[in-house]
Amino acid sequence: MQNGIRFRNWLFLAAWFAVSFAFEFHKIIWLPPLSIHQGAQADRASIALNYARVSMCFFEPRVMETGTKDGITPCEFPIVNYTAAVFYKIFGFNSAWYRWIMWCLIGLGLWAAFDMIYRWLNDFFGALLIVFTWYFSSILSFYSANFLPDTASLSFMLLALRQWMIYNSEHSNSRLIYFTIFAALACLVKITSLIFVIAILLSTLLLFFRKRANLAFVYTSIVVFLTVAVWYIYCFWLEKQVGGSYFLMNLALPASFAELQNWFDIFYQNWFSQTYSLVQWGFILFGSIAAVFLKEKTIAKPFVYISLLGVVGFYLLMAGQFRYHDYYLITLLPFALFFMVFGYSALFKIKPILAYVLVMGVCALGFIDAKNGIRMRFTPGSYWYQTFFEPQEFKSMPNWLNENKVTQNDKVVVAFDLNPNVLLYFFQRRGYRINDHTLAYVKQKLFLTEALLVKDELKFFKMYPETQNTLTFIASKNGWKLFKLK
Repeated sequence: MQNGIRFRNWLFLAAWFAVSFAFEFHKIIWLPPLSIHQGAQADRASIALNYARVSMCFFEPRVMETGTKDGITPCEFPIVNYTAAVFYKIFGFNSAWYRWIMWCLIGLGLWAAFDMIYRWLNDFFGALLIVFTWYFSSILSFYSANFLPDTASLSFMLLALRQWMIYNSEHSNSRLIYFTIFAALACLVKITSLIFVIAILLSTLLLFFRKRANLAFVYTSIVVFLTVAVWYIYCFWLEKQVGGSYFLMNLALPASFAELQNWFDIFYQNWFSQTYSLVQWGFILFGSIAAVFLKEKTIAKPFVYISLLGVVGFYLLMAGQFRYHDYYLITLLPFALFFMVFGYSALFKIKPILAYVLVMGVCALGFIDAKNGIRMRFTPGSYWYQTFFEPQEFKSMPNWLNENKVTQNDKVVVAFDLNPNVLLYFFQRRGYRINDHTLAYVKQKLFLTEALLVKDELKFFKMYPETQNTLTFIASKNGWKLFKLK
């Protein structure tokens, strides 16, 4: 039996390596923050860099922009950022470690989903097909080896769901403990994963009222809620102490039904086909209908429908944010995985070969779509590239600043950056960024810092002419000019 489990896991690992190679993750992990949502990527990457270079105090995550007290900011539970910082401390700074950690985490999450489905269906090939059919999403694939925490949260939740499914057949206390750990990590890293903890809690209560079943997952869910509550209480306290936050989400409710409809149209046009191809969405829809008629006595049925209601509810609360944030969808995807399982199971009951052939076709089309989606997100000139600054322009900049006596401990002002941390991260210097700030703000920050870094100095001095006589040109490189106060 153990040999069979090992063989099964090795085959999954071989499939994951093959997919990773096809998606060119071996090249992607060497890239700094790049492409769509470069600003959000740099925000998270800067936390890891500041842990490594400023302070390894876990409870004081920092970003490059020091707009709050020394750049300290409340954020999602920074376990991934901190792990990356540990690697930086050991091996030296290289953002590839961050991407590699994220790649490992999503691989672990996919294995958990595969193993869970295999135990459910007792079908190796079917489990493999379903997992990769679900994984082949342009959005999910792009953010797999990335800096945003959403895929890490998803992976922890998949590990938790595996423990939940196993417990329902084994009733082992160790499964409850592992579930609590993984579910808490998932929700701490991204609070939206609470949707699935709530779905488990409600499914358990539903089963209890029907059959007087075990309430263990009610208690573990409460532990998860309390853990998350403690972290966010700390975050709100920290926000007051440091004078702000770069990360905590805000509700974005529509003012009217017409506005909600407009927001949904933007969301649909931007992200629907980026989440899955039409064929994959059709398979999910088929699974959602088929689940109603399947006679399997499984707790997964109420779980997935309650999860779907939670996903819709979360969308309504955050509809304004969903217009422009594709990565918000990542932690919501487990509902789609379960519907795919139900869809496959229904086809298998009709005829096994039908299930294999149809799902293999859906999987193949999903693979093509996801691979093309990743390619477009790394192709300059593509709509999906959306890069503010090209990283290769900054490769030698940190050393150049050292040569001009602007050390890692010195703060700088950078202009112009729409995002708080992109330029500062690439220069590997803390300080302040300027975009359209007031003259008073600019003069204050120049006084507090060692230098000004600007590429379009004509624009800068046109916007802030009063600063021209207070600055001295020092050097230039790759079009960037270095100024210091006289």
